[in-house]
Amino acid sequence: MKKKILLFGILIGLNSCSIINELDDETTPNSKKITQVWNLQKQFIDGIEQQVSDCTLDNLFDIADNNILLFYKHELNNTDCVSSTISGRWNIVGNSLTINWDESISGITSYEIEILELTSTTLKWKREISTGVFLEETYN
Repeated sequence: MKKKILLFGILIGLNSCSIINELDDETTPNSKKITQVWNLQKQFIDGIEQQVSDCTLDNLFDIADNNILLFYKHELNNTDCVSSTISGRWNIVGNSLTINWDESISGITSYEIEILELTSTTLKWKREISTGVFLEETYN
């Protein structure tokens, strides 16, 4: 009888640990899911979809699990697609992503981003680009 009670207690304990791990995965999954290469798909400004050039659609975020990221930025300069690579460090807490750039991007040294959706195949985020104006981007 004591062995059955002990075995039952161990099974309950293991099940509790499993449930706690599942809850941890549900409440803090972002740092695991975000670490991959993300390719720009869509941009919205204040909810209005923007016409994005094929050049800009080449924008990539390579987010590594060592909290370092590379932003492969592509933008049209007249008719030329100009690319640059910018590195930075990232930190995520809940649905808030902070990126601190190693060099400024158009005078900006960090981004504060709200993650709207994060799955293994989709990253959707929003950030304020000027007072009261929000850029929303979707990456796959």
